[in-house]
Formats: sequence, C-alpha cells, structure tokens
Amino acid sequence: MAREPLVVALAAGHPLAASDTIDPVQLSHQPLVIVEREVNPWLHDHFVSQLESRGATATIHREISSLDRLLPLVLTGSAIGLTIISAAAARPFAGIVYRPFTDPSPYADHRIVWRRDNANPAVTAFIGIIRELRDTSACLPPEVPQAPETPHRGITTGGTKPD
Repeated sequence: MAREPLVVALAAGHPLAASDTIDPVQLSHQPLVIVEREVNPWLHDHFVSQLESRGATATIHREISSLDRLLPLVLTGSAIGLTIISAAAARPFAGIVYRPFTDPSPYADHRIVWRRDNANPAVTAFIGIIRELRDTSACLPPEVPQAPETPHRGITTGGTKPD
C-alpha cells in the first residue's frame, strides 16, 4: 500500500540531534530501542537488516511495543529510537527531536492482506478505497515533526520497568 521512511528519535541534547540527517553508521554501537521481535519479528528483523546493510552495527538496548514506551527512554537520553515518520508526526514531544536518515532511507512497508475469495461487500469497498488512496498518493508520509514549544503534559510514572 505504501512505503514509509524511518526516522531517528533523539533526546534534544544528544550529540546526533545537531545533525540534519543521520547516516545509519552513526548509530553503530548506540543503544537502540525498536519494535519487539516477539510482537512483530518481520518488522524487527527488517529494521535491523536495513541498518546493517547500510554499514551500521545495531545494538538493541530495549525492545518496545509502542511509541508511548519509546519516548520516555529517548527523553532520558538512555537510548535512541527508530520509528516511522507518521508515528513521529502524530506524537511530537518536548525534548525529543526526530531526524531523517540519509538517502536511501530505511523504511517500513504498509501492506494490507485479505482473502481473495472473500465476497463481503465491506471488504471489497475497503480494498477499493485503499487502492484509490494509494493511486492518488494520499498515503504519502508527513514531514519530519519538530518538537512542540510547550512541554508535553502526558501521564508520568514513578519509574520505568522492562517492557
């Protein structure tokens, strides 16, 4: 359906935050936070293989199940996160900057799967809408977000625990 670039989530004070773009090699031996392999083995392995194919040595610090779990780890400076650009655009967070990769950017593919023998009109209509959106480029990813001017006022906890 669509191919979406990955972006790097960094604490605003991290040395790499001063860069306009990130070469994957710059992430070598840095503590990375990515999607849990147990939750999505294909996506996890896809992220790692794309970094390694561009010369990086991936060091997985923690595997997480959601962007909400990634952001606090990045904010403390204990790790660097990888996410898709639309997730970053949906969650600007004070103190965190998102940086695109140098070209060619690592990416995630969005796919839709259905049974071809499914005659349900709702499925047929849904597939038609998705194809139309794809064909009109309505599924293009947003721009890399900038940190909001005001602090994030989300829920905080007393500490973190393994995900």
